[in-house]
Amino acid sequence: MRLPAGGDIPWRYRRPGGGGTTALPMAARLWLSDPEALIDLALEHAGIAQVGLYHATPLLRSGRLKAALTDLHDPGGREIVLHYPHRQYLAPRVRVTVDALLSGLAKNADLHAARDALPDSHKA
Repeated sequence: MRLPAGGDIPWRYRRPGGGGTTALPMAARLWLSDPEALIDLALEHAGIAQVGLYHATPLLRSGRLKAALTDLHDPGGREIVLHYPHRQYLAPRVRVTVDALLSGLAKNADLHAARDALPDSHKA
């Protein structure tokens, strides 16, 4: 995965024995910035992909994708952040938009999926 600005996203792995994490740059032949395109390639057996659970969970649950290295991979801490003006000056349309986004995100089960609840195919 390459960010649109050009930076690569290294894959992070847990060190055995709880000794922190190690970031490994990937020697990929193809770099993409679109998680859906990465999934499409993985579905066509073109390699492995690191994508967010939001994108992969339905395919993991259906068995079309398999999780790999779940015991070693460190997904890191990623957040969705909304930036908007101070609440004292918040326009009603911004408040409605923020409330709708928060409600929609809270209801999306795929955003709250725990790795342990997904099929663990690396042991199969």
